[in-house]
Amino acid sequence: MKFLKHAIALSVILFASFVVNCGKTPLLTDIGTSKLIIVLKGTYESNSPMYWDMPEACASRDGDGKCTAYTPQHETLVQDDSVIHCTAPLDINPNGFMLDIAEVKLADAKSNLYKLSDYRQKFAFGLNDVDPFFNGIGTIINSDDVPSNIYPVVGIYVRKMLTDNAKKYVVDTDGWNSSLTWDIFAESELPAFNFNRFQYNSMYDRLRYEATYINRVFPLLVRIKDQVTQGTGMYFNMKNQVTVLEIRMVVKNFLKKYEYLSSSDESFSLVHYYAFSDWLNDVQDNERYIGGNILTVARSYIVGMTGSIPGRNGRSHDAHIIAIPHGEDVRDYTLEVPGDSVDWSVDPPVLPPSRRKRNPCNMPRGVGTYTGTSIIQALEYYLRGQKYKYDWNQKIWNPVTSGDPPATTYRCPASGGASYPDGDCCESFTQYGDEWTSYDKDIGHARVPQLAVFARTADGYPMEPDRNRFSIQNVTPGSYDLYIAQRAPVYGVLYYSYADPAHPTFGASDFIEYSGNPVTVTIGGCHDSFGNTSINFSP
Repeated sequence: MKFLKHAIALSVILFASFVVNCGKTPLLTDIGTSKLIIVLKGTYESNSPMYWDMPEACASRDGDGKCTAYTPQHETLVQDDSVIHCTAPLDINPNGFMLDIAEVKLADAKSNLYKLSDYRQKFAFGLNDVDPFFNGIGTIINSDDVPSNIYPVVGIYVRKMLTDNAKKYVVDTDGWNSSLTWDIFAESELPAFNFNRFQYNSMYDRLRYEATYINRVFPLLVRIKDQVTQGTGMYFNMKNQVTVLEIRMVVKNFLKKYEYLSSSDESFSLVHYYAFSDWLNDVQDNERYIGGNILTVARSYIVGMTGSIPGRNGRSHDAHIIAIPHGEDVRDYTLEVPGDSVDWSVDPPVLPPSRRKRNPCNMPRGVGTYTGTSIIQALEYYLRGQKYKYDWNQKIWNPVTSGDPPATTYRCPASGGASYPDGDCCESFTQYGDEWTSYDKDIGHARVPQLAVFARTADGYPMEPDRNRFSIQNVTPGSYDLYIAQRAPVYGVLYYSYADPAHPTFGASDFIEYSGNPVTVTIGGCHDSFGNTSINFSP
């Protein structure tokens, strides 16, 4: 794909006297009156990201090259379980991600807004390990300076987010017939799908009083919890040489395929498109809304006033290493899973049911009102309406009168006649609100670590003794706790902890603590509590 905007490679070298941009001119010359640089990255990692690992879609082809079956990894890790209408093996993985940003603003502690980037900017990124957006370097967003202050939040006003290779499906005499979808980006029509229009609200948002003003991405609010301010925000001072504001949006290895039922045609049709994984907020059948699934993090550092944390991954698997402020709970960087563990021994792994599916008040979504003239669509609308009624009745109490004298009890049909304490039914509107508030709280605490890298294992590679080296770069001086993931990364899935007190792994996390914590970072270096200057995660 030809990039509509060339990504600028930013490489910060400690104590360097200048930085060179893509035009081979000193970057500090370009920003002689600008002391704040915005760097946007599409990775979970702050540097040294994992390679792209999106499972291939097609497992086998016929004599004409047409795909006849999906791979198990694609069906489990890429295709969301909300894809129920069309399972024809015709989809292909996307090649590009496009982003249209209207502006970027900073908010201070008094909620005053400052325009940091008052420019509309459009970016197109290739889904590969070379593109700066995905290789750890990042892309620069044009920006201006703001007053010296502490800024807790940065807001990105996103106009569009698109991926290519989305397909529209219609039924004909030969079964499913597919064609590429088209949309407008950078004033041109491209074979892409703008999933940003579905980011606005989740289903629960639409049923709340606040639904009129809940908007997930305009602006997309990203908290800045820097170490230097003890988590209260970014400290920007015009007297400092250059401050970098790094904003990360987890795109790499985090895209899924969804299904969208279209009612704009006379014939029944639907669209398969790619968007952010619903690891946090589970997208379910017949839903358009995918809000709440954008994982973001922001941090800042002053060029020349940072250190690094070098080390080795001594484990027998590839792993993420994260650094969090000393004393923080690592479970703040995981999603709590009640009850079920995960079976990582099979490929693809068996994941636990989502928190949303466990919610007894996770009521089905209504079908709306049909105003079309198509017989096919009318029949589809009627069938969806009948399914909606059935699903609704499986989630509410049914009165049962029995005994002598007669007494009324309430039973849950979803559990085969068992009484309510099994938690499968929704008792009242009061419980409905309470359950969704609890659900929002459970998934809302999960965060992306400000500092994270990916490190290979050295096991089985005797000719590559340095294969497992890592270095967390551009670290603000301070005290940190380091952790390593106790399993290899899995596409579309981040990390878990276990919240059920009755579960054998209650309180356990997918991350293992480094034995030499805390690690103290100074300008240019670091050491652990034992004085080691290199972090070794031994088996």
